[in-house]
Amino acid sequence: MIFFLSPIHGIGCKALVDIKKGEIVGKEPYFICRREKVFKDYYWNIERKLVLINGLGNYCNHSSNNNIKPILNFKEKPFIQFVALRDIKKGDELFNNYGVNYWKVRGKNIDATDNQKYIVENKQKINKKINKKINKKKFRLV
Repeated sequence: MIFFLSPIHGIGCKALVDIKKGEIVGKEPYFICRREKVFKDYYWNIERKLVLINGLGNYCNHSSNNNIKPILNFKEKPFIQFVALRDIKKGDELFNNYGVNYWKVRGKNIDATDNQKYIVENKQKINKKINKKINKKKFRLV
């Protein structure tokens, strides 16, 4: 997978190759943290532990129709795996379902419909921001 500026929101992840359902998409390190304030949007609350994932898990955008899911076994420290829920084509954006609690804690209620509405309403706005950043920093997207 590769990180890119997503039309959905901020940084996203794309598949570099075709991925079959059930295949491991990524295996990444994670940290168990004690504080939630610094990077609160990047912590995962798993089994009453604050987990900070170093990679794919922090950059995949949300969708209720996600194409990957995390598998975390605290006994197999310090890695978390992401598995494809269906076939994913090269170039497709990878999506994870953040779960109801993620949105509830932030005072939001989101589902697949909301996600699509967000995409449509904010795509132009996001693209303008991305283009502004690109022009400002003078670098090219690959």
